[in-house]
Amino acid sequence: PKIQNKRIAIQAGGNCGLWPIRIAQEFDRVITFEPAPFMYECLQENIRLHHAWNTEAHLAALSDSHELLELLQHNPDNLGASFITSGNKYEEMGYTTAGQRVRDIVGVRIDDLQLDTCDFIQLDIEGYESIALAGAEETIRKHRPVVMLEINGCGTAYGYEDGDTIQSMYARGYQLLLQFNENFVFSPVDI
Repeated sequence: PKIQNKRIAIQAGGNCGLWPIRIAQEFDRVITFEPAPFMYECLQENIRLHHAWNTEAHLAALSDSHELLELLQHNPDNLGASFITSGNKYEEMGYTTAGQRVRDIVGVRIDDLQLDTCDFIQLDIEGYESIALAGAEETIRKHRPVVMLEINGCGTAYGYEDGDTIQSMYARGYQLLLQFNENFVFSPVDI
């Protein structure tokens, strides 16, 4: 109910399509990002099967820069728990497990999309949320979208505590609207 307009939604961690397809039922257009090639193929197929034609999927990762990134798919039983290794201090310290690595993942900044409007941003990207938000500063400032973040302790791998991510949303002029499980929904204070 706090989302007054439902024109464009940005979603990341597209996985096999659960979030983007559900969001596409409410919004005119959904732009989703999934960096894992296998999951991207599943996402594309589910978009087709569910006739979510208003969903635009990208094989890329949201970030704060355009650098090429690396993805580690460390758990074959949970491909949604893959994570970016670039800047991951656990990876650098050798704490991560072996797994399939996907190199040369394109990093995309939300700000570079130069959207005319943005009403909702939903990020479920295994601790990389704060970094992706840094690449969305102009979009957030200009369009004041409702923002939903998965916050589950994974940000510590990139130097962000859960409280840091929450505080960064308050500093942007947002308030915590609701929390369910590890999902935090923030709305601009001025709404």
